[in-house]
Amino acid sequence: VDILPAAKKLFLCKRRLVSSLAKSLVEVLKSSFSLKKSSQESSFEQSPGMNISFVLDSIMGKDHGVRPLDFESFRRNNLHQELRVVASCVDEQGNLVTKCFGANDFYGDAIVRRVDGQREGLFACLQASMTVPAATGPPVELTRASSNMNSIEESAPSLQCFDAFCFEPIPYRSAVEEGATHVLALTSRPLGFQPKSKPGVFDTTAAPLYFYSHRQNEAAKFFEGGGQQYLYAEDLLTLQDAKRKLHEPVLIPPAKIMYGLGKEYLRKMEPETIDRSNIWKKAHLLPVQVPPTTPELGSLEQDKDAVLEAVRGGYSAAFDLLAPIVGLRPELLDVSGCEVAKLVFPDFGSEQKDELVPNLDNILLQTKVHVPGDPLLDGSNDDDTRLSTPMSAARKPSSNQNPDTTLSHTLLSALPGFQGGRLHHLSKGLRHGSSLYLDPEQSSSSLEPL
Repeated sequence: VDILPAAKKLFLCKRRLVSSLAKSLVEVLKSSFSLKKSSQESSFEQSPGMNISFVLDSIMGKDHGVRPLDFESFRRNNLHQELRVVASCVDEQGNLVTKCFGANDFYGDAIVRRVDGQREGLFACLQASMTVPAATGPPVELTRASSNMNSIEESAPSLQCFDAFCFEPIPYRSAVEEGATHVLALTSRPLGFQPKSKPGVFDTTAAPLYFYSHRQNEAAKFFEGGGQQYLYAEDLLTLQDAKRKLHEPVLIPPAKIMYGLGKEYLRKMEPETIDRSNIWKKAHLLPVQVPPTTPELGSLEQDKDAVLEAVRGGYSAAFDLLAPIVGLRPELLDVSGCEVAKLVFPDFGSEQKDELVPNLDNILLQTKVHVPGDPLLDGSNDDDTRLSTPMSAARKPSSNQNPDTTLSHTLLSALPGFQGGRLHHLSKGLRHGSSLYLDPEQSSSSLEPL
């Protein structure tokens, strides 16, 4: 909410985005005329329009990050709830595939590593999954490190990787492919969104130019043939079907490319498309979507207040849908998810922040804050009390109490992630409205790290 908008051009620069597209066009023209790169051109690295290294190194990185990832806590928690990182890939045979990276790729004796050796393990997988074509630099080439951790296995195959949305816009397919029977799908588009039937500039120009310039011709043809657009439309239709049939499993399309690569490829995939009722897996699928009237946040938006409103909208939709699972019934206290979101993410607008702390953006980008990871409870522990405080047990505020204070106290007690003072950095908005978990020695006027 704060750091990426504060980073401005360190993270996102529209001029660099245009420059990247122009460079891709030049590379395609060179390829058309069979012009080879000079050694000087090959060594030239242009700064991408969207700088992923800023996120991975300057925010999450152990050495230079302002919010370094607590990797040891992540590794422990990953034993209870495993993270899967999805990326779109082209293998050495030129096949377009979806790859799910997991614990064996993040750490161990034979982790995944960039071929150039610049990044490995979890961060290499994250970079692959975040590499948006035409915006964030070339595809990330990943391979398997050798067991001695000092070199790359000579026989290990490599993958050219980029953002998961290319081949799996909403990655519920991979989850079902790996055995999931119940999937919660978080979507970035509002309820009722209708995709355009006519391909946009990204599908017809930006993405093909990018892939042709990096010698990934099949991926370029996939976008030109409307393959990605078809995948996304199929995802939205599948989500709608699942929402209508909430209490029964629905057919889930496989995590593989079936359309957009020409008639010959379509004939090869014909059994998958015709006999889907016998070949496709089934699963319960529940989409989490913001209301239809919610304005969409632009892909290049960096305004702090606009980003804050978008975060609140997503939290509100998730709260309204999921709160009853833990006994939170908003109607009992006459409160909506939108109101809860404003408590969790309080409104300190840009102007108010600048008045409170001059040069706040510079402070955010220069102040390193270590946020220790909280342990996940595996559900088998007898002391697990995550569902112990339902909203129905909350008392009504007395006449001399602030309703927001009572609500904040109830939410801190009832929401599983916040119980016992966990996720301290995310619950600060609630703690400022409740005496629960507040350090009595901490001044209420002190600025807590954001």
